[in-house]
Amino acid sequence: MIFWMSKNARDIKGELERKFELALSTGQLLAVAAIAFTTVFREGIETVLLLTAIFLADPSGTTLGFMLGIVALGALSLLITKSTFRLNLRSFFKYTSMIFLLFAAGLIGFASHELAETAETMGLSLGLLGEKAFSVNVAASSMLNEKGSLGSLLSTLLGYTLSPEWIRLAVYLGYWFVIGGYLIFAYHGFSIETVSSA
Repeated sequence: MIFWMSKNARDIKGELERKFELALSTGQLLAVAAIAFTTVFREGIETVLLLTAIFLADPSGTTLGFMLGIVALGALSLLITKSTFRLNLRSFFKYTSMIFLLFAAGLIGFASHELAETAETMGLSLGLLGEKAFSVNVAASSMLNEKGSLGSLLSTLLGYTLSPEWIRLAVYLGYWFVIGGYLIFAYHGFSIETVSSA
């Protein structure tokens, strides 16, 4: 999704408007409604599957994040329908790519942690990669603890942990370096082209 948005951010608004006008002029409004329904339904199913997996790991943090997302979505929908806010799709794609980068980095970090645990239960040694890189002592009652209110939310959404293994740290930082670097390059180049064409 990150790659697709960075590639299509430039042209998506004009393309959508052209296709919508064509559908309206040829009387295909029902087809547009069907496509919109199918798209939203598909994304809804993906969200349910993703949230179910995350909910099993952290029910309270997932519920809080879900509720905050519903409130934000409701506010954005209200602004759009009242025509007091025009959504700039280019900026929208740019900033949602950054949000996806945060979430995906957390997921890939957690996946590498699970890989290390699975290898350990199977009797395989990852050597240094399976050892703890560092460990931060935070009181169990602190909100920054992984079981605390803020810590569990950050853990669920961003992969926050107080004692990562070397493999988790390497994969997490590597992901930021590669995909984050790609995004900086993609959107920095996009900004230059936009300014030069203005």
